[in-house]
Amino acid sequence: MKKKKRRLSGKVNFLFCMVMLLIFVFPYLNIFFSSFKPPLQVVSTSPTFFPKTWTLENYSEAFGKMNLFRFFKNSFISSSVSTVLALAVGSMAAYAISRLKGRKIANSFLTFTLFMRIIPLISIAIPMFSISLSAGLYDKIILLIAFYTAFQLPFVIWMMQSFFDSLPEEIEEAAMVDGCNTSQVFTKIVLPMAGTGLASTAILSFIMPWNDFLFALFVTGTKAKTLPVALSELVTAFEVSLAPMTAIAVFFSIPLIILTMFLQKYIINGMTAGGVKG
Repeated sequence: MKKKKRRLSGKVNFLFCMVMLLIFVFPYLNIFFSSFKPPLQVVSTSPTFFPKTWTLENYSEAFGKMNLFRFFKNSFISSSVSTVLALAVGSMAAYAISRLKGRKIANSFLTFTLFMRIIPLISIAIPMFSISLSAGLYDKIILLIAFYTAFQLPFVIWMMQSFFDSLPEEIEEAAMVDGCNTSQVFTKIVLPMAGTGLASTAILSFIMPWNDFLFALFVTGTKAKTLPVALSELVTAFEVSLAPMTAIAVFFSIPLIILTMFLQKYIINGMTAGGVKG
């Protein structure tokens, strides 16, 4: 009886997971197949899920209307550089908090960083626009990098602090006995042991600036414009270019899909390993 109940429970869980997967995947699949439809089929009042006629017209129109590779480069540079900087600074801060003996100070700092993370982006977007103009940084990619780095730091600190807490301090003490200083222990012992945490944190941190639209809209013009902002420009008061928008959306999602497929084990292990005290 127990085996039958377990099998039945397993089948029900599998069916439930498949239904939920279809619910979440269906919108993307609809956009994906729509990107290969002729423009008239995309806006048809009798839509079909699969294209009646397969075509690359939407992709050629999208790449012809705008310089997508330049916008893609801006998104990639601002996202990747800010992620690396946030990991570098945030990991050191998280390690210091994790090994800090005065726990009240550490908890106060963590609470402060959390408050910084939950501030609504719209509340600082307009002030940052004014600052960018007065500082001569408007439409400069360095401003995007600086903002994304600062905005990601609280998340990196919270994530990495939990990973460092799970690492045994005895290994670090043994390394110090062997003659390593604190920086050597951190770079040669702690960081390699927290590799899974670094990978998962990097992926999750990369997603935020990659998908950002609001801040990039306020502080970029033409030179530092990112792909989400460029995509929104296909919606005007006179025309909504849905067909090329589907092609750009698919093009924009490919890097994240590839990155997630290759590093999904780090995301799963990273999200669970940090909660276990080793």
